[in-house]
Amino acid sequence: MTSRIYRRKDRCPILLYVGEEFDANFYYYTGLEVTNAFVLLWDKKYLFVHQMDTGLVKGFKGEIIVTRNAIKEILKMIKGRCVYIDKSMPYGIVRLFENNTRILDGTKIIREKRMKKTNKELKYITKAVKETVKLISEIETWGRKEEDVARELYSRTYELGFEPSFSPIVATKRNAGVPHHLFGKDRIKDMVLIDYGLKYKHYHADITRCFFEHEKNINKPYVKMYERIKGIAYEIIDNVPNFETASDLASFSEDLFRKNKLKKLIHLIGHGIGLDVHEKPLLSKKSNDKLEGTTLAIEPGYYTKQYGVRFEIDIHIKNGKARIIEKQ
Repeated sequence: MTSRIYRRKDRCPILLYVGEEFDANFYYYTGLEVTNAFVLLWDKKYLFVHQMDTGLVKGFKGEIIVTRNAIKEILKMIKGRCVYIDKSMPYGIVRLFENNTRILDGTKIIREKRMKKTNKELKYITKAVKETVKLISEIETWGRKEEDVARELYSRTYELGFEPSFSPIVATKRNAGVPHHLFGKDRIKDMVLIDYGLKYKHYHADITRCFFEHEKNINKPYVKMYERIKGIAYEIIDNVPNFETASDLASFSEDLFRKNKLKKLIHLIGHGIGLDVHEKPLLSKKSNDKLEGTTLAIEPGYYTKQYGVRFEIDIHIKNGKARIIEKQ
């Protein structure tokens, strides 16, 4: 049976494009790493590639059309029919189509299918998460510059055979109070926040942990606050069976901060992870995205001018329950 995503009621196909850079949507629907190619999702998959890339498309499950003018071939095939595209498609490409056919925003239907993770996808994410947690916990930090720790995170990532999911955040004390601080020349003392992720077979991890230098710091406000923030993360995870949608989770999290007499979080409580570091489901109070089958990064935090703490943990939701990926 043909997947419903190809057979829409309006009979308009879905068109995806990959340029010179990796595109998560194109890869998800084709499993291919090619450049400057199109795939049309209709009664089946039609792949339009240049002759130079024919050696890269072996095993593609669909029809392969080798052409020097993919746009002309696609327009001929759809014969003026409307077509769905993802909003990430380059505008220059869109313009070549919009003069000859009706363009529809298919971003939602294209990206929603990616939310539920297959066993294979979960396997890749799990490997990325476990290795990230291990790397972050083993890295030496005290007395070193933030930038030196970040540089070592990069080098060890490649030594281990992975790629970085994003630029690492290595932040000490007041720098940690800025959620998007990356790293600088400050030397790490007393406490450090590390936010990092490894990428394995294109699938991402996203982990944040705080570390404290001396046992004598146990009564410091940032240590106590970190424990409170960790408690909030685990309380959210424990209550996953009570959530059906992203809105349920986001609303519960906001109430939890209020209950703990903490100021409102300045960023979302988390996000979906997969082929993109940030993907659906969108964890906002206005989001009706379903949570079943998704993989999430939950990241409560607390930020002041003196310090910041954040605890980020990756989970997978199956049969209404959350599994902590790093513990699997």
